[in-house]
Amino acid sequence: MKIRFASEARRQFDLLLKLDSRETGFILGRDIGGYRIIKSFFSVHFQRKNIGEVYEKFLQEMKEELLGVFFINRRLFVSDWFCEDIILKIEGRQATFWGCRFDPPGGRKELVEILDWEVD
Repeated sequence: MKIRFASEARRQFDLLLKLDSRETGFILGRDIGGYRIIKSFFSVHFQRKNIGEVYEKFLQEMKEELLGVFFINRRLFVSDWFCEDIILKIEGRQATFWGCRFDPPGGRKELVEILDWEVD
């Protein structure tokens, strides 16, 4: 999977890298061919104990655009809700993207770093 940014998302991403705050939220965009195109970031506070409720409400409204979640200066956690999503982790001014997949034999969720992403 290759991740690319639309122009508005690129500006938002640059700002997210500069923030010293602790944020969570959703990544919006669409899949086109072999690419995941990020269109914007939508800040929403969630944590492990309420992610199901928050994710479900957001999914009802934004299902076609929801690509994943982001964490800024917060501890990343894995949830069943994130399977097949992309996860952006920003710590300091360093960003990493992860994919979340379900490993059926062990019944556990697994994070895999996504190396093919760029901000044009």
